[in-house]
Amino acid sequence: MKPYFLKTAIKNILASSGLMTCLIKLSSNKIRILMYHGVSPKSALSPDVFHAQLRYINKNFDCYWLTEVPDLIKRSSFRRPPLILTFDDGLRNHSEYVIPLLDKYKIKATFFLVSNLLEEGKKFLWNHEMRCILMLLKNEDLPNEIIKPFSNNKRQRWQDVKVFVEDIKNKSNTYRIELLKKLRALMPTPRYEGWMLEKFELMSKEDVQSLPEIIEIGSHTLTHPILSQMNDIQAEEEITQSCQRLQKLV
Repeated sequence: MKPYFLKTAIKNILASSGLMTCLIKLSSNKIRILMYHGVSPKSALSPDVFHAQLRYINKNFDCYWLTEVPDLIKRSSFRRPPLILTFDDGLRNHSEYVIPLLDKYKIKATFFLVSNLLEEGKKFLWNHEMRCILMLLKNEDLPNEIIKPFSNNKRQRWQDVKVFVEDIKNKSNTYRIELLKKLRALMPTPRYEGWMLEKFELMSKEDVQSLPEIIEIGSHTLTHPILSQMNDIQAEEEITQSCQRLQKLV
């Protein structure tokens, strides 16, 4: 039996026997935090699977905002185990697939948004933009910084591009910004494919301003840089100014 199926079988036994509920109750005072990114038919997490997760969460947990954690820590007991749901990046698929389900079950969640990109009406985070442009460019048109060409097979090329962009996160912000400028110059008006938009497109200001009351908004920096590649002053500016701009935006 493969490990995946073994895990599934054990989970089903625990659930049907009632042991799962007992295990939850034994750890009912622990605060759990689940971090999500994209939810769409083209993302790693599909809307159907996410819906199933929410049904389970709604049945077994009480959800809170992240800002409620300091008060939760002071409590000695809970009616049901506390759970925090967070969603990074402020993707449009959150508006389409996540928010309607959260609203249906009245489940609180905290959304982390990138303020400058919202204000400027940007379509993608830098890493998502870079991935998409590299998928659209031909190998012969790639900038000199990319020594090894990507596969011409679409599925393998996506994996190659993903690894390359992840490695960029270990380089300086200056290197990243200059490379992105070169890619934009090579493809100033990209014709993004539908799956790219569904997977990566950001919310608009109007989307954010119409979020239901169950959604709490948090800062995900000004521009989504790699904070570990910045000095303390730059990092502080990215964090604090983002909070200030989000407050004005909403």
